[in-house]
Amino acid sequence: MAVKEDQRYQHFRNKKYYDFICVSLPVQDKPSARYLHIQQVYHTEDKKWINLYVDKNVAFTDYEEYLAIYQAEDDLDAEHLYARPLDMFLGMTEDGQKRFTEVPSK
Repeated sequence: MAVKEDQRYQHFRNKKYYDFICVSLPVQDKPSARYLHIQQVYHTEDKKWINLYVDKNVAFTDYEEYLAIYQAEDDLDAEHLYARPLDMFLGMTEDGQKRFTEVPSK
């Protein structure tokens, strides 16, 4: 499954809708002051807040893996974003269900 920016997905367990924002890239060096925007996002697997660095429409984190960045439909008025490993976002649960299912556009 290829993820699409601004596409809506539904989570298998809580049935909530989430808007996919982007894939964050691993940052090789400690981020410098040139990053235009730093935002806290909640890493769903590590259960902690992490930094998301955005520079010229490219997002980075301090992690060494690609992360899916997404937002709950009911959090759209807030700036509450989530991060989880991209392969987990795209993957299946232990019982064979898709973790996130793309919701068709209307």
